[in-house]
Amino acid sequence: MGIGSNFATIARQRYQAVNTAAQPLLQKPARDLTLREAWILIEHHVYGGQMKLTGGFGNGNDTRVRVDTLLAGVQYMQQNDRGHTTRWGTGTPAKTPSFYPTPQSAIVLYRLAVWLNTRWGASTIVWGGIGAARDTGNCHVAGHCVDFYGATTARSGVFDVARDWSSRPVYKKDGALQPAVGTDPWGAATITSYRLLHTRDVEERLKSDRLYWNPRSRDFFLDVFQFIAAECTPATAHRRK
Repeated sequence: MGIGSNFATIARQRYQAVNTAAQPLLQKPARDLTLREAWILIEHHVYGGQMKLTGGFGNGNDTRVRVDTLLAGVQYMQQNDRGHTTRWGTGTPAKTPSFYPTPQSAIVLYRLAVWLNTRWGASTIVWGGIGAARDTGNCHVAGHCVDFYGATTARSGVFDVARDWSSRPVYKKDGALQPAVGTDPWGAATITSYRLLHTRDVEERLKSDRLYWNPRSRDFFLDVFQFIAAECTPATAHRRK
């Protein structure tokens, strides 16, 4: 038996061992994964061709991982901050070779890609702040936070957080407009709810208008929130929904 045959046998045995170890972890929420468990899943997805590492596996105990931005066939595009000054928040994203999250966050990013591709036919997801930020010492620098700007989908086109979420007016149950205060659509309200639960006339806007609100945004962002609730630890600092 030659060296090549030995290598193939070792690789096959390793793949089988990783695949067996990964099975009970595939349904475990990412927030509950240990560092070692997250690395097992990463290796499993790499062997399955759904994820690629640009920095290698290391020793399997590293607290950060450099991941290719193409995950499960969905391309993550990094937001250009200049675009964030407009209501069209996903307007100027760029493809970057990798990002640098924690292993557990890498699993979140992979699962988000699968989730949005399966449910919405997502081909791109626009992100910011994975493994880096202007300020030192925050959760983005630590690699376990991400700014989600939106996605491009086959099912319903582009979803943009700035346009389809944060800039949307809030309506009460009776259809009346919630009075805003400054840029806060909730105004003086102290008890909030899902802001897109009640909407009016969004379908009448023209798609050629950049202020057009995607009429499926209520369902899309509800799916995003459902994913976050299942996989992540919510940040208590952001009160407004």
